[in-house]
Amino acid sequence: MVRDTFNGKHSKRAGAAKKAKKRLKTIANAMLRELDRKMTEEQKSIYKEKMSLYRRGVNQQKNDKNKVYSLHKPHTQCIAKGKPHKPYEFGNKAGLITSGKKGEKIILAIQGFLSHPFDGHTIEPLLNQMKNNDICLPKELVYDRGAKENQR
Repeated sequence: MVRDTFNGKHSKRAGAAKKAKKRLKTIANAMLRELDRKMTEEQKSIYKEKMSLYRRGVNQQKNDKNKVYSLHKPHTQCIAKGKPHKPYEFGNKAGLITSGKKGEKIILAIQGFLSHPFDGHTIEPLLNQMKNNDICLPKELVYDRGAKENQR
């Protein structure tokens, strides 16, 4: 059945793929309902967050916000890169500041970002982290082109 969902954009396979996806969704919802029915109240309270995540994953629509891309890492997000050969990437943004010595780079500050901040807005939290850890701020800062105000 999973195999029938592959290559769903091909004109000869579109109908079968759509039907197979719908059947998989029905089976998944039936399993979630059965599991919910068989769980005790104590188990329901323990697995409340996970069950909610599973329901969101099964029932999400194409245009929904806050989609579930990974069940084992629910904070994973889709990052649009704007490149024709690889338009999307899945994960989270991370920022880091390293020392400038060639061959002897040391990470001075690092931070993960769960939302989709603009590249220029990721520098300030890293500099604040350096300041809080009593590390001297850099005299010169070189960063990704995405963070520059005047792109050409």
